[in-house]
Amino acid sequence: MATMNNEEVFQFIELYQAENCIWNPRNKHHKNKNLVNDAWKRISGIMGVPVHEVKKKKESLMTSFRGNSKNKLLSMKSGCGEDDAYKPIWIFYDAMEVFLRDIYESTSIMNSEEDVQSKSQREAVHDDEISHDEESSISSMQTNKNCSEAEDSTPPTSSQNRNLPNNKS
Repeated sequence: MATMNNEEVFQFIELYQAENCIWNPRNKHHKNKNLVNDAWKRISGIMGVPVHEVKKKKESLMTSFRGNSKNKLLSMKSGCGEDDAYKPIWIFYDAMEVFLRDIYESTSIMNSEEDVQSKSQREAVHDDEISHDEESSISSMQTNKNCSEAEDSTPPTSSQNRNLPNNKS
């Protein structure tokens, strides 16, 4: 990969940002390979670097950006204060976050206290559903047992008693 100095990388980021059909899935031309390839050729021509090298540089930058974004998001979810949240020191992070923030932003950000409360609420609902399901199953078995007893008034044999749920012999 052609080595770029910081000034050239900032120039590349600026050109990449301007060609949003490459990086923005909301752009109506994002899936048009011809237009996307044309955008890469424009960046390549201005930078004086082959297209495959420019794409490698983009991948390298995106890998670093995603790692820093993930660390920042995780620190925000941890419940720490804004002053304690992870602040990326990578030189290109701010330049890329300006336009990629909305693309790589989580749809829901919550702190750990809310996460714990939500998990407890989900578990309580789940436990209620299980209890309700167990009660329904028992009730259904008792109804079926009662129906079969109504049809046949002979008492169950000891082997039939062992097959009945919750029957203490």
